[in-house]
Amino acid sequence: LAQLREFRALFLAVGFPTMVTRLPELRVLDLSMSVLDKLPDDLLQLSTLEELRLNASLGEVDRLPDLAKLPRLRVLHVDGRSGNASRYPKRELLAGIWDITTLEDLGIDRWSGQKDRPALELPADAFARMPDLTRIDLSFNAFTTLPEPFYRLANLEFVVLDEVHTYRGLFGSHVAAVLRRLARLCEHYGARPQFICSSAT
Repeated sequence: LAQLREFRALFLAVGFPTMVTRLPELRVLDLSMSVLDKLPDDLLQLSTLEELRLNASLGEVDRLPDLAKLPRLRVLHVDGRSGNASRYPKRELLAGIWDITTLEDLGIDRWSGQKDRPALELPADAFARMPDLTRIDLSFNAFTTLPEPFYRLANLEFVVLDEVHTYRGLFGSHVAAVLRRLARLCEHYGARPQFICSSAT
């Protein structure tokens, strides 16, 4: 087991599997759709961890360890779905994410947009310390604005829009204006992302 590099355990219902913190070569940890009661600080012992996926697993978690202390963490996905837990995760869990300077791929989708969950407000310095980000998943969030550092992501490669069949009429015109502004700002800061649109219909 000491050589194990990838651990995927979806739909766990027994809490955090503490034995993974004793896997010195672990590079990928995926506990999506699990009911986690905590994320222990022992997770920080995984100095080789590059990818951490906790989608729909944080409903019962009160705090995250300081993930910025994982020196090789490149991929982090922490969506806001309740999953198999009885409640949605607390938004305070996102606070420490903005200090992780090694991220290239960040997924923080579904933290708003559902009933009784107001628009997600990102801190003014969100993305400011993440110069290597090439992929951000902000889907299914209701935003009133994006922080200024978002537009300075010089390595941004793709902007993906899903459900584009719903972008019509006045709403579609507004989306088009926002995308033109985003393209101009990205170009100003040296990025030329490719816009990818998809639709199920």
